[in-house]
Amino acid sequence: MREAEKCTLLSSLITNSGGTAFFYPLLSIKPAGNESTRQMISNIAYYDWIVFTSANSVEHFFRCLENSALVLPLSVKTVAVGPKTADAMTAYGITADTMPESYTGKDVAELLKKKARNKKILFPKGNLAPQTIKRALKGIAEVDEVIVYHTIEKENPDLNGADQMDSYIFMSPSAVSAFRKHAHYLHGKPVFCIGPSTALRAKEDGFQSIFTADEHTQQGIFETLCGYYKEEHQT
Repeated sequence: MREAEKCTLLSSLITNSGGTAFFYPLLSIKPAGNESTRQMISNIAYYDWIVFTSANSVEHFFRCLENSALVLPLSVKTVAVGPKTADAMTAYGITADTMPESYTGKDVAELLKKKARNKKILFPKGNLAPQTIKRALKGIAEVDEVIVYHTIEKENPDLNGADQMDSYIFMSPSAVSAFRKHAHYLHGKPVFCIGPSTALRAKEDGFQSIFTADEHTQQGIFETLCGYYKEEHQT
């Protein structure tokens, strides 16, 4: 349930394996663009670390930085939650200094407990992102969160044909909830989630047959999908 241009790898993997991927965009992303955001980013040199947990946070953070005629100081270290986020950083000439072995906010927090104790950390995020990192680092490091974009549900998403799908893939908790508001026909159909927070939201929203990618990437979710259908074919 995501824009096709953001899932080109997943789409090609499914297609090359004989499947057909249909995309149902449910959310739109809008820049925050408020004064408090600009003020916090203008103080970028104050921080020792910046944490990026999505490609959207990278894009909108650097937009804010460019709009303020600023560049990222060389003294500031960066952490990316996973390879997709790290790739987004390279588009702005930045190489992540570190990345956790597992691609979740919880694992980012565990990494920073070791590397950023008593340091000042800036966490650019969306308005719906949880406070996992800030809470986990309380008393260990100073973490300032700054909202750089807003995730907004589309009022009337086009879900024509969605009820005919054999299975469903969700790439974020917000996509799960947005879809559930408009769909009531998923009981028993397999749902594949990119990570544990998305899977938890799916469970909370009443989905029953939930599978979570071991590696929280498009490649990982494809492998989970293949494993499911291989096993189903053998039974």
